[in-house]
Amino acid sequence: MNLLSLPYLELIFGSSVVSWIFSKHTRPYLIAACNAVFLYLLRARVQDWAYVLILTGVVYLCSLIAEKTKKRKVFDGIGIGFAIVVLALYKYYLPSVGFLMPLGISFYTFKALSYLADHIGKKAEFHANPVYLFDYLCFFPVFT
Repeated sequence: MNLLSLPYLELIFGSSVVSWIFSKHTRPYLIAACNAVFLYLLRARVQDWAYVLILTGVVYLCSLIAEKTKKRKVFDGIGIGFAIVVLALYKYYLPSVGFLMPLGISFYTFKALSYLADHIGKKAEFHANPVYLFDYLCFFPVFT
């Protein structure tokens, strides 16, 4: 999908209107749905979806455990290490064996790293709902 195409502009306009109309409690779910539509319009493959969902899950679990145990540096550091290892694996090892990288892997990984670094420094607050993290990692207007 061309990012200057009509479907992309319709998605931007539609998601803006939808997020403006609905309450702040339903807004994160609608934004998540718009992010999913964006990935679909990009013709994301199964490994793209899997990478985004696994990365979101691991980062969420690391920050949840860090929040519960008050050991932010340890558990957020584990999340940072996981993200870096998976990025290095996808970029340097798997292409040599013929495996295609997920779309936007660096973007999602660096967004996850920035969240974890901000969580360590207490600049980002933890939300009990993982949809907020998914929205942060995948917010499609930033992707452009």
